[in-house]
Parts: sequence; C-alpha cells; structure tokens
Amino acid sequence: MIRMVDLYGQYLSVKEEMDAAIGQVMSGSAFVRGPQVGELESELAAWMGVGHCVTCGSGTDALMLAMTAIGIGPGDEVIVPAFTFGAVAESVALRGGIPVFADVDPLTFNMDPSSVERLISERTRAIVPVHLFGQPCDMPPLLELAGRHGLAVVEDNAQSLGAVCRSESCREAKAGGVGLIGCTSFFPTKVLGCYGDGGALFTDDEDLARRIRMIANHGQSPKYTYRVVGMNSRLDT
Repeated sequence: MIRMVDLYGQYLSVKEEMDAAIGQVMSGSAFVRGPQVGELESELAAWMGVGHCVTCGSGTDALMLAMTAIGIGPGDEVIVPAFTFGAVAESVALRGGIPVFADVDPLTFNMDPSSVERLISERTRAIVPVHLFGQPCDMPPLLELAGRHGLAVVEDNAQSLGAVCRSESCREAKAGGVGLIGCTSFFPTKVLGCYGDGGALFTDDEDLARRIRMIANHGQSPKYTYRVVGMNSRLDT
C-alpha cells in the first residue's frame, strides 16, 4: 500500500532522537505545557519573524481562539474562502458570527481579493485568508482592504507553514506572520506535525498574545482568577 504521508517511516528516520526526547518528557512528567512547549514557542516565533507564538490544542482551536480574541460575536460577519476545510467557517459560527463566503481564484484556489471587496458590509469584522497547498494568498490587496475598512486579518496557515509572502515592494514575510493573527495546525499530516493534535497562533501584538494565552487557559490570569470566559486548549508536551 502506498501512503501519501508515511508517519511511521518519518518516526523511524529520527527514532533515536525522538525516543530520547520522549524519555525526557516522561522523566520530567510535565505533560501539559512543559518547558519544551515554551522552547517551541520561542523558536517558532523567531523563525516566523513575529513577536509571539501561543501554542494550543489544535488548528481548529487556534481559529476559535483568534475569533474569540478579536471579539467576534452574534451577527458579526467574517469573510472566509468558499474552498477550504470546514473549521474556518465553523470557528466563526460557533462564536455566533456569520461566515460570508468569498470566491477563490481558479488557478490557485486561494481567496480572490476582488470577491472579498464586493462582500464587505457594515457588519464585516474580519477576513480569513487561507494559504492552501503551500502557496500563500495574494496578501497585499487583502491587507489594503482590511486597512481601509478597519478589519482584522486572521490567516489560516495550516497547509503552508514556511511559505513566503512577497509584496510589490519586494518585502518578504512568512505566511501566517502578515496579518493581525496567524493560525496553524500541528496535525500529524501537516507541514510541521506532532504526535497527536496541536496548533499555534502567531502575532506581533503583545496584548493580544496575552489575551489569547489567557483565553486558552480557561480565561485565567493569574491562576484561579477568571477574567473572561475561556476554553481549555493547551499543547501537550
């Protein structure tokens, strides 16, 4: 049988290193947000070229955390691509928002900025470009639209971690590190997979990163002091 993603083969290629790392986690017994998770966040933030990385329980949770952090609520419209995984629209609907579906470019299957512009209304609060198949969306016109209308840009980079966005000024930035928040998934078959479910959010906004981290830990800050209604979404070590 031919596997598109041979997870066991991947494991065998790094078995000695992986077994040692897992052994360290077992010895330390810090199974949820252990010190290795903090190291991963620091390294990912630096690699992405952003100020902050907050890990979480899944890529879907990352989208939910982003929608919660930017305050999406009942009746708010969020423009999402018509061609993508259901979690994108799901994260909006679970907040009581209304997913509004933009057309995609038939050559790239990524969000078509001209379609987005036609869909913006007085109820629109955010745009969610999804970078598919390792190819980033055309971000400059989306960022221009968002800036002109005061909208948040939340990128879904679950399939394109490492892709580079380029603008007409030749400025380069990693996809997922261009908008207000970037979201990614560590599902085992993704570009950077983990053994289980996992995800992360990227942002340059320190206050927003702090809020996301608080929401992901039951809305606590400090422990047992509940500031907002949160959720339980922490990355296992």
